[in-house]
Amino acid sequence: MDALGFSVLVTAVLSSLFTWGLAWLYFRHRLQARLEAETQRLLAEFETRVHAGVLRAGRELLPELRAEVREGFLDALKGSPTAGLVEDAAGAVKTGADLVGGLASMLGLKRR
Repeated sequence: MDALGFSVLVTAVLSSLFTWGLAWLYFRHRLQARLEAETQRLLAEFETRVHAGVLRAGRELLPELRAEVREGFLDALKGSPTAGLVEDAAGAVKTGADLVGGLASMLGLKRR
């Protein structure tokens, strides 16, 4: 009886291995190429959809982003210690130009 049980066990294991082997060969020769082609097609479609979605979102959000960046930049300039320096320098240049212009008028020089 042990020999019969052993032969049944060996037959079952060999039958399972043979079935798995046939299934693997069928997959390798018939299904794998189709599966890879379908995967590549889906990947290309996914990439196209994501690209279109990102572009659409960018077009929708870009004006708001530009406005926020502009406001942030202006706030940073107003809050910096050099913000008043530019205005003071412009005032000093204007005053200097007025003085030179007045001096030229007093000396009778022609303005260019």
